[in-house]
Amino acid sequence: MNYFANLGKIKVFFPWKENNLNLEIKNLENEKKENEKKINCFIYKPRRKTFFDKIFEDVMKNEINKRIEDKKTERTSLSLSLEKKIQTILNSEEKEKEKEKEKDIIPSVFFCLSIPAMVMAYLYIFRNRR
Repeated sequence: MNYFANLGKIKVFFPWKENNLNLEIKNLENEKKENEKKINCFIYKPRRKTFFDKIFEDVMKNEINKRIEDKKTERTSLSLSLEKKIQTILNSEEKEKEKEKEKDIIPSVFFCLSIPAMVMAYLYIFRNRR
């Protein structure tokens, strides 16, 4: 695999994905504000809030905050997984280069060993003829 060819795809994909996540986070924050407005509009507001009103508000706020946090953690996990993918690509290329070097070494060693073997065989044959 060519690292630089894949790097172009990664550079294009990652900012696009990050922008999408940023937009989703902004949308969730806007949704949070809208839900707070809805809560304020639809809840009957006596001078004191009842126990159930407080529970309902807390549940709504917690749910929205969880969704926002999930999106933020998804963005950080995406960047970490992308870095891991890049590292694996680099490591695989290094391993391929090492294998190619080993492939180059083996024939040269056999060739170097074959020359003295041929000379010895040639001398052995000539000595036995006489």
